Amino acid sequence: MPSLRFLKRIHSCPAESTNGMNIPNDDTDESASNEDKNAFFAYYKSTGIPLPSTWGDCPIKNLEGDDTLSESTDITVSSLPSRSSELDVRANCPVFLAPSSRVPDMKFNHSPMYGIDGSLCKSIPMDGTPVSVSSPLFEGVMVNRVKGMGDEKYFEGRRRSFQWTLQGKFKKRIRFDHLVTGQDLGRPFRNVPNVGFIDKGLHLLKGRLPDVFESRLAGDKPKFEHAIINGCQHFRVEDPNQKGAIFNLMTDAEDGNIVEENSLLNDTSVPKDGEKRKKYFAKLENLVKFHYETEYVYTFNFYANFFNMAKYSFELTPFVSIDLAPFFNGYPIYMAMLKDSSSDENIIATEIWHKRLLDYDQKPGLLARIFANKKVR
Repeated sequence: MPSLRFLKRIHSCPAESTNGMNIPNDDTDESASNEDKNAFFAYYKSTGIPLPSTWGDCPIKNLEGDDTLSESTDITVSSLPSRSSELDVRANCPVFLAPSSRVPDMKFNHSPMYGIDGSLCKSIPMDGTPVSVSSPLFEGVMVNRVKGMGDEKYFEGRRRSFQWTLQGKFKKRIRFDHLVTGQDLGRPFRNVPNVGFIDKGLHLLKGRLPDVFESRLAGDKPKFEHAIINGCQHFRVEDPNQKGAIFNLMTDAEDGNIVEENSLLNDTSVPKDGEKRKKYFAKLENLVKFHYETEYVYTFNFYANFFNMAKYSFELTPFVSIDLAPFFNGYPIYMAMLKDSSSDENIIATEIWHKRLLDYDQKPGLLARIFANKKVR
């Protein structure tokens, strides 16, 4: 890990926050050892997340609950305790889920996350606790689950390593092919992985990839993106003005299980099964026929099997994994992300930080080096 003194110096959080937690400041004028190290920590400094040394010291028990959303969303979040309420403290927590600073004016209405001065001091819940979220282009409810961070019942008997679910209303009309999810890194890879090899592999798989799939792994800002409608495992669209109550993410899916419902698309060619719907919307000609309308409520459920967030590794098998932290150049990956590709506006984004992302001197393991270029710093 980088020295605590260095992290204190670059950190921008205030010295005091809720529940008696103290985040120390350091007024030293000592310069960083070199420009590369400064650049490595630059994005972490800009995010406003607390010092990694405090992540495991913060109570995660939600005693206050959430306020309700504004009436315009047609969705409410009740004042209920955290799903991990049996745990008062998660010692040595290695991960921190943070709102992304790349979405200006995005707000999470979850008071335990913030200090008395409004600074971010606790992670977005990763135990299945619903939280309200709003941005200039979206308003709704989000649920996140990370294996090892609570709600272990959801992961029992499943290979899944994380899940995020988003429900709400868009504030502008967006065509299906323009609403994308994926990864967008602001810095080039460090300990450079063999992106040429990966890009060639993606090219060979082109016939099996969705039409809306953009991948640029080489260069200064690696990225890959695809339409969310052909990536999420479950999708729902509902009219809040219809008779009867609509599906409520807060009360109707406490176990994390979502049921597909896309009848409001009003097209009999759209499959009612989630997997078949993903294949249908892999074609651009099908995507361009539909829009996300501002009057409807949409639900997206996404989960993955291979990325172990607690270890920040790619689990190829139960016995083989690739350590990813040394590659990301101090930059976090998105856990949840929605973007309007037509305007390049980020709509919703959360970032999963791991303490090891800030270990400047770490080197990839043997298996990772096999898939890397020869030069490993």
